[in-house]
Amino acid sequence: MNQALLSVDIELEVPFHDVDSMAVAWHGNYVKYFEIARCALLRRINYDYPQMLASGYLWPVVELHLKYVRPAYYGHSIKVHATLVEYENRLKVAYLIEDTLTREALTKGHSIQVAVEAASNELQFVTPDILRKNVEQL
Repeated sequence: MNQALLSVDIELEVPFHDVDSMAVAWHGNYVKYFEIARCALLRRINYDYPQMLASGYLWPVVELHLKYVRPAYYGHSIKVHATLVEYENRLKVAYLIEDTLTREALTKGHSIQVAVEAASNELQFVTPDILRKNVEQL
């Protein structure tokens, strides 16, 4: 799999409602930034959450890892990179948040999602064909 082919970058400005009293982005908001980038990546492969549901599968997040390197502050322009790392048995996305101007790493991490058949609520041990085909078409 060509990882560079399956990456997206989004740019955000840290809004006032995301910061604490010291103007630092509250740690829980980094998960939101990851989610925004993950949705952009999923749209790129035409398998965002509406398409997941329509295909009969739910994709709960079962693991989330973050490493905070440097803080983001109110008004900071940040870039969030999301890269599809695995898709054959689970959906693993790696993230890097960096300062848009300095390119310094601020936060990195990954998320893992698994397919669950919506009708039966059964965990799927292999990726559904719809996701595999969408990824391999790129």
